Amino acid sequence: GQDDHLGPRAGDPAVPLVAEVPRGHLESPMITIGLNRPSGKSAFSMTFHDFDVVNQRIPTNFDREGYVTTSNLLPAGIAFRRQAQPSSARDTTGVDNDFIPNWGTDWAYRIAVDHQMTDFTYERNVFENERFRLRWQGGVRYGRLKQTIGHALAFAKERGIAAVDSVQTTEKQDFFFVISDVDSRGLGPKFGLDSRWLLDEKKKWSIEAQADFALIPETTSATYQLNLADQTSELLVIRQDLGGGNVSIAISNVTQQPAIPDVPGVVLGLPPFSATVSQGDFTENMILATGRVGFRYQANNYFGIGLDLWQMRWMNVLSNTGILAKVNREATFEYVLPSPGTNPGQPNSDPQLQDAEPVIHVSRFDGREDYVFDGINLNLSFQF
Repeated sequence: GQDDHLGPRAGDPAVPLVAEVPRGHLESPMITIGLNRPSGKSAFSMTFHDFDVVNQRIPTNFDREGYVTTSNLLPAGIAFRRQAQPSSARDTTGVDNDFIPNWGTDWAYRIAVDHQMTDFTYERNVFENERFRLRWQGGVRYGRLKQTIGHALAFAKERGIAAVDSVQTTEKQDFFFVISDVDSRGLGPKFGLDSRWLLDEKKKWSIEAQADFALIPETTSATYQLNLADQTSELLVIRQDLGGGNVSIAISNVTQQPAIPDVPGVVLGLPPFSATVSQGDFTENMILATGRVGFRYQANNYFGIGLDLWQMRWMNVLSNTGILAKVNREATFEYVLPSPGTNPGQPNSDPQLQDAEPVIHVSRFDGREDYVFDGINLNLSFQF
């Protein structure tokens, strides 16, 4: 998004807001438990890995006067009409139907990626001499990748009249909320290679490397949720100079709802727009590949320590950001109205409904991309 603390049309460049999952931080360890055969030529192991990477901004309040915030997560065409209108653009009624800005005053977001992996691995020597050992690996891997984006955009607070001929006023504020969630998971075969090169005659120092990949038939559930929290009331003040020192000030309470694509006009009395698009099915194969290379120091027969460079790559997984892009590009919106008996006079009604039902229409989510994690880790081994 963009954030401009000098207000609208100030002329200065806005500050870009980019939300990314954090880097350079500690996470949960990967735990491997294994058994070596007495000959040392084969081994069986189980590995467990689980971490959750999160970045978020949650303000204490949403009242930043003078700020202008825009978001590219607001679906194309949706506009709030309850923002301040320039007096020069108003007609005789004080209403300017062509001026529909999407200026917010504050934002909140949460972006998260949750990874889970469990391996069952059997490995056996392919080649071994005094200094070098190469093993092949085979087994089964369970993988899960959950991607979540939550976003809220707040609009300027507005004052409304609570009662006729009363000085009491109320403050109301509109919000736009969107959540996109993708949960991809599956179980499939794993293959890989593991190598070790001893650097000294005492077999204390070594270099170790490993690379593997798993073919995982993916089961995916995806959800996109949109909610426009609209308070509908707007205090409209019109000032006219009548000449001779006389000024007319007209105050009116106008009810307006957001402009939504494919929802014709403003149908008063309907609840705020809130709808969900979901998809859950068996889709394509995804690949979870891991690799590492590092130094080891074997202090004694029971304890070793090392430093590894590692990378994990999820390939061909359903894209959360692709879902957001597809909704912005292709979605249509509508209210399905209740039957005329429960709400007389409203056209295009559905006799099966008792209340208005908001609907988002979007084609199947199919955008895919790779997710890559990498880092440096301390490796501790205990042998019994």
